Amino acid sequence: MTTFPSSRSYGRTVSAKLAALGILMLMMEAAVPLGSVAYAADTLGPNLIANPSFETSSDGLPTDWAKGGYGTNARTLTYLNDSSNTGSHAARVKISSYTSGDAKWYPKSISVSGGATYRFSDYSFADVKSEVDVELTHSNGSQSYLVLGEVPASNDYQQFTADFTVPSDVTSLTVFHLIDSVGTLTVDDYALTKVQDSGTNPPPSTDGLIKNGTFETAGTNGLPLAWQKGGYGNNTRSLTYPVPGESGDGAQVKISSYTSGDAKWFFDPISVAPGIYTYSDSYKSTVKSTLTVQYHKSDGSYSWSDMAVLDPSSSFKDATASLVVPDGTKDITVFHLIESVGTLAIDNASLVKAGTSTSTSTTTPPTPPSDSNIFSTGAVTLTFDDGWASQYQNAFPVMKQDGLVGTFYIVTHELADYNYAGFMSKANLKDLYAAGDEIGAHTQTHTDLTTLSQSQQKQEINGSKSDLLALNIGPINSFNYPYGSYNQALEGLVKDAGFKDARSTDGGYASPTSDKYALPRMSILNTTKAADIEKWIDTAMAQKSWLILAFHQVDSSGQTYATTPAIFKEVADYLAAKHVPVVTIDQGVQDMQ
Repeated sequence: MTTFPSSRSYGRTVSAKLAALGILMLMMEAAVPLGSVAYAADTLGPNLIANPSFETSSDGLPTDWAKGGYGTNARTLTYLNDSSNTGSHAARVKISSYTSGDAKWYPKSISVSGGATYRFSDYSFADVKSEVDVELTHSNGSQSYLVLGEVPASNDYQQFTADFTVPSDVTSLTVFHLIDSVGTLTVDDYALTKVQDSGTNPPPSTDGLIKNGTFETAGTNGLPLAWQKGGYGNNTRSLTYPVPGESGDGAQVKISSYTSGDAKWFFDPISVAPGIYTYSDSYKSTVKSTLTVQYHKSDGSYSWSDMAVLDPSSSFKDATASLVVPDGTKDITVFHLIESVGTLAIDNASLVKAGTSTSTSTTTPPTPPSDSNIFSTGAVTLTFDDGWASQYQNAFPVMKQDGLVGTFYIVTHELADYNYAGFMSKANLKDLYAAGDEIGAHTQTHTDLTTLSQSQQKQEINGSKSDLLALNIGPINSFNYPYGSYNQALEGLVKDAGFKDARSTDGGYASPTSDKYALPRMSILNTTKAADIEKWIDTAMAQKSWLILAFHQVDSSGQTYATTPAIFKEVADYLAAKHVPVVTIDQGVQDMQ
C-alpha cells in the first residue's frame, strides 16, 4: 500500500514488498552487471581510437590525446613511459586536493554513425573509484553525456567494458575515464569498436531497453517472453496472458478480493547505467494503478520508489514517468500494479534513457520555437517548497550574487509571524518578491488535498492565494500540490482559482506540451550530489528541455530533503558559469503550448 509521510517528510514511500523477493531473486541471478558482460558472439569492427595504447608521442604528449578537467581541484596529468598494461607507455591523472569537478585523459573526437551500437573498453588501476563517461556531439553542435559505469579501486590493471547505442543525431564522441576525488588513476589500452550485426541478433525494437515490451512474443509456461507476474499480501489475484492490448496482445491483472498487498506484471530486471530514464506504457483499468520502480543495488539490497499514481481509464491510455538510476544500481524493473479490487491491462511498455528516442513515427515535427523560447535553448528553474527560513538565509543570498531567480512555494498559515519556528516571515517574502523572485502558493496548512471535501479543497487553494495577494507580492500564478497529491478534479479547482500552472512531484523534465497543472520536477535529497544535479542540467541543455529543481531545507541538518549550503552554492555557481537560462515557473510556463 502506498503511504504518505507526515507533513515534513515530503516524499512518497512504498511499503516493503519483501514477500515478492522469493520470485525476484531467482530472476536476478541471470541479470548481468554493466561492465562485466560476455561478448563472444558479437562481431566487432576496427578500433576507432587512434594511438589507443599511448605508444606514439609528439612534443612529450601522446599523439591524438588530450588532457583536461574542470572545477576546483589540484590535478596533475602525466604521460608515462612505464606502468603500462602493454607496450611501454600509459597515462596517469592525480588529484591532490579536491572541492569540485574532475580530471581525465581522453582521445580526440571520434566520428561515429548515429543509431549504431558501440563497445568501449580500457584497462586501468586506481586507488579510488573512477567513472567512465561518453561525451556525445550532436549534429546541431550541442553536447550530451552518457555515464557508462563506475570502476572500483584496484592495485592491478582491470578491464572495463560496456556497450552503448548513440542517438540518431550524434556525429562524434569521445570517452572520459575520470576521477572526481583525491586519488590517482592510470589508464592504458583503449578500444572503441562498432558492434556489427552478426545476423543472429533481433532487429531494433521500439520497446527501448525492455525486451518484448509489446507482449507480441510468447515465452514459456503461458507467460510473455521476458516478463514475470507477481504480487504479495492477502488478496485473490489472477494474471492473464494474452489479452487484447492497445495493439495486438497485452497482459492483464485482476484482484477479485482484497485485504492487503498488490498484484502486477513486470519485465525481467535489466542492467542500466546511472542516469535519467523515461518509462511508458499503455494501460486501461477499473481502479487506480501505480507505477513503481524497483532498484536492485550492487550490495544486494533493494529499494522501491513510486513514480506515478494513475487514474482509472475505460480505454487504453498512455502513462509516462521519469526515474533516476543512482550510482551503485545493479538492475531495475518497473511494477505496474493495483492495490484494490479491480482489473488492469497493460501494453506497449518502453524504457529509454534521456537523450535517446525509440519513436518510429513519420509525423512532421513541430515548428522549432523562436530564439526567445526556453525550449530553443533549454532552461532550469529553482523551486523551494514550504517557506523554510534556511532558504532565505542560505539560498537567497547566493542567488542574488549569481543573478539567479527562483520560485518559492509558501504554506501561508505556517510563517514565523504565526510562531512557526524555522520558517520565513512575511517580511522575508517581500524581500524575495522585491528581488525578482516568484512567490507561489502551497495551500494554507500543507494538507493532502485529496483527503479533503471539495469545499475544504477550495479553501486551501483559494485561501492561500488570497493570503499572499494581501501582502502585495502578486500576481500569484503558480501553485504546488502538498505531497504531490493531485487528480483531475484538483487540477480543475486550481485552474478555476486563477492559477496558470501547478507543480507536482512527478519526476522528469518538462516539454512544451507537458500538463501545465502537473509540472514534473527533480527532487533534491540529502544524498543528491552537486555532480548529479549538474548532469541533470547538462541533459536539459542538450535536450532543450525544462528542468525544474525542487529544494526544501538548505542547511546542514541532514534531513531527508535537505541540501547543504555548499552544494547549493556549487549548483548556483555552475548555472552562472555555464550561462544556463534560469527562469521562474511563471516565466517558463509562458513558453508552453
